[in-house]
Amino acid sequence: MDDDGWTTHGYWWNGRWGRLAQVDLKHRSRGTRHAVLERTGGADGRVVVHYDGTDPEAASAAVKARLAIGDGWRDKLDAVRASAAHIAAARADRVRGAEAG
Repeated sequence: MDDDGWTTHGYWWNGRWGRLAQVDLKHRSRGTRHAVLERTGGADGRVVVHYDGTDPEAASAAVKARLAIGDGWRDKLDAVRASAAHIAAARADRVRGAEAG
């Protein structure tokens, strides 16, 4: 769960940096409410709501429709998970090294 009480089910971005080029797409839920949001231009960018309701299948359909358009979408949650695994492995290596030395 995120700090704001929402759970993120999917998070994609178009792989571009910059205030005008970056686009993020999120599928989030809180309770029975689901939302699919697209933000263009980074943290302070413009937000478009593709779905806001209680049907998780409709939210998933909205995500699939947006991703089908293309734009080089990348799964940001996979990148976050891979980064966390890399950090955990590096910490474990340091601990093993400290214990051995």
